[in-house]
Amino acid sequence: INPLTVVYFAAFVLGVGIGEGLNLGDGALFVTGVFIASLSWQTVLAAVGAVARHRLPRRFQSVAVVVGNLIVLGIAVWIVV
Repeated sequence: INPLTVVYFAAFVLGVGIGEGLNLGDGALFVTGVFIASLSWQTVLAAVGAVARHRLPRRFQSVAVVVGNLIVLGIAVWIVV
C-alpha cells in the first residue's frame, strides 16, 4: 500500500468528518475498503506499466516519463501558488 494514500485518506476522513459517526466495525470496513481500493489501483498501474514497457518504443517511453514528471511538477506548483 502506498503510504501517501493512507495519509491522504486519513486526512480526508478526519477533515471531512466522515469518521465521526462510525463505530469500530464500520471504521474497520472503511479501512478495509480503502486498502482494497488502493491495492487494486496500484496493481492495475503496475500491470499497465509492465505491458507498456514491453510494447511501446523506447522513445515514446522517454517522452512519457518527461511529460508525466512535468504534469506532476505543474500540479505541485499550482498547489503551492
